[in-house]
Amino acid sequence: MYNDNTLTFPRPRLWIGILVLFQILLGILPVVMPLTYLPIVFIPALIAVIYYKPILSYLLLVLLLPNYGIDLLKIGGDVDISLLEPAVFMAFIGLIFLFIKKQRLSVHLTEVEFAMFLLFLWTAFSIFWTPIQLRGFQQIIKISIGLVIYFISTTMITNRKDFNTVVGAWVVLVLVVSVLGTYETFTTGFKAATYYTFTPGYDKIHRDVRTTALFEGADMVGFITSLVTVLIITYLLVLSRGRWKTILLISLPLASFTFLTAMSRKSFVALLGALFFMQLMLKKKFLSRMIIILIVSFIVAISVILIMGSSGFIDALSERVMSMFMSPEESIKYRLDAWTVGIDMFKQSPLIGKGLGSFYQISLLAGSQLNFPHNFYVFIISELGLVGLFFLIFWWFQIGAKFVKLLKNCANEEIRVIGIGIIGGLITIAIHMAFRSFSLTDPTFWGYMGLTSAFLKLHSQEVK
Repeated sequence: MYNDNTLTFPRPRLWIGILVLFQILLGILPVVMPLTYLPIVFIPALIAVIYYKPILSYLLLVLLLPNYGIDLLKIGGDVDISLLEPAVFMAFIGLIFLFIKKQRLSVHLTEVEFAMFLLFLWTAFSIFWTPIQLRGFQQIIKISIGLVIYFISTTMITNRKDFNTVVGAWVVLVLVVSVLGTYETFTTGFKAATYYTFTPGYDKIHRDVRTTALFEGADMVGFITSLVTVLIITYLLVLSRGRWKTILLISLPLASFTFLTAMSRKSFVALLGALFFMQLMLKKKFLSRMIIILIVSFIVAISVILIMGSSGFIDALSERVMSMFMSPEESIKYRLDAWTVGIDMFKQSPLIGKGLGSFYQISLLAGSQLNFPHNFYVFIISELGLVGLFFLIFWWFQIGAKFVKLLKNCANEEIRVIGIGIIGGLITIAIHMAFRSFSLTDPTFWGYMGLTSAFLKLHSQEVK
């Protein structure tokens, strides 16, 4: 029954007994079911926890945003359900519980969401002229899941405490990745690198040498650590002394070590770009408070690599860095081929593009080694054309305009610093987009965009 705008149950002992019995019955399932379905056992307890604290369902979603390469269910060889889909479902359940407890639905839409929706409509509309409509529909489903993640983010983050808690979940994510990545580097990476031979020309470094942690590839490690490192630095600037600042100070060297051992060139550039922007905006405050901490963190990480790493690992890392100064034809030749395919697609249909999902088929016919553009901007112009590019710029312009207004009029220095840090994260994403295949389907991208919009909505009153 409803009581004081909260869903309550009479006879709580009876309901607790039923829940415990249900939990025991589900606990028997692993005896007769594969271990893959073990999470089902904890559903009753998880639902009870989520009802008590709905924001916890969203924190779980944040931890499962990256692609871990774990498939729960496959149909016909295609992935049907991964870890992400159940996490999105549980977050949606948490959102429903939040509405039940508050007895009202509050969805705040701004110019940002309007511009984003225009881009989505054009993306969906493009499947009418794509040469491979099935793939286009699959992409639309993935983008729709991303939009759900975005709106769950902006709806469930209702106050500053929620926002800080969600940022904490991102930090926990990178802590887990860093700990596992460090373990992997010491047990696998250093050993695998002993067989690595330095060559004058650039050869792609073997996967076993680079840190992959829980993910399918090292690039995701570089992306996550660079993005969250910006958040860690931001909160180190605003937090006073205490346990949370201590945790962040411990996290930074760990994240720096994993960031380096992932050997992601795009992440190196992205982090430098974000730090340069923050220095430009914060000036002396950034230098006086962070420069020593950053230098010490990276010195610690590099020292561990030099002391514990094999000569092969150091050579691999050196060659990876040096490859950034090689000619593109040598260092990113397969990406150049893929970009050429995308540009040719744009030339053939510059206004509307070839349609969502078309790059996959056309790249195969062109003999490209890569079936994804590995460049978000090439994806936009090749599949969605100039119209899609216009909607993308319009969306980002709305976000930029809100940040300019906030930073110009905000009197609260702490909010201003966090806003600059959020923009630093967006710069990190924008640089990664030049070398990764986001294609509007990356849930991590949508999670961070949701965090960004939630921040802008929370502090919109600062500029009124």
